[in-house]
Amino acid sequence: MTNKKKGLFPLIVGAVAGAAAVFFSDEKNRAKAKKTIEEAKKDPQAFAKKTAKKAEKSAKELATKAKKAGKKAIDQRKTKTTTIKVKRKAG
Repeated sequence: MTNKKKGLFPLIVGAVAGAAAVFFSDEKNRAKAKKTIEEAKKDPQAFAKKTAKKAEKSAKELATKAKKAGKKAIDQRKTKTTTIKVKRKAG
């Protein structure tokens, strides 16, 4: 009998481990990760600030894109509901 763990946590851990393996299988990605770790070790506070700024900028960009996409979807929905074609009866 095997002792297999069931649930969501082992699934998530497996997915993350798989993604990390794929990411680090490429030499370029290993070099980027090494460079980032060295930068973080030199000045952790500056690295944290830089990372927070990047995350904030990305979040703002994503929010702007989502807002535009939502507005576009609403406009398209309004256009579809207001342009109803009426068929004329031949008579």
